[in-house]
Amino acid sequence: LIEYLKTGKAKRAGGDSFYTCDTRILFGTEKPLNDLVQSGEFREDLYTRINSLPFEIKSLRDRVEDIAVLYDHFADEVCRKMGTPKKSIRPEALDILKSYKWPGNVVELLNLVERVYILADQVTEIGVEDLSYAGLTLSGKVGAIFNSFGTFREARAQFEKEFLLAKIEENNGNISKT
Repeated sequence: LIEYLKTGKAKRAGGDSFYTCDTRILFGTEKPLNDLVQSGEFREDLYTRINSLPFEIKSLRDRVEDIAVLYDHFADEVCRKMGTPKKSIRPEALDILKSYKWPGNVVELLNLVERVYILADQVTEIGVEDLSYAGLTLSGKVGAIFNSFGTFREARAQFEKEFLLAKIEENNGNISKT
């Protein structure tokens, strides 16, 4: 990598001739590299080579206005990959996403969208309950309601039991008809 950054020429693995290619390399870190250089934890020569156009991107929790756009983008990607139709997201579910702290940043949002599309495959619109089933740790009033369901399996078993009991009652106890 250092050789390529110095000369703009690369060599294929196992090859013995150099070739040039027009590329741009983007480096990202969560820590300030200049501080790491000062403490001796990062090589100064590498820092000098990669520090040609530094810019800072805020974490997702500091730019909640991007969450709806990113969710939509990731939903498009997931739909294309899974071959499923796109699902809209309810405003209250989007509000939950905007209030979440996103410790895993943008990657966590992508993973959440994938889980939601897998677990909520029978719905056409993503709601708050779908976010909860997909593993989003909810907080506040909404979190208390959905976290009281226990695990996804427990909530599903409870729903199935209540659904079947209601259907049996609807059919006057006739199990065959139910």
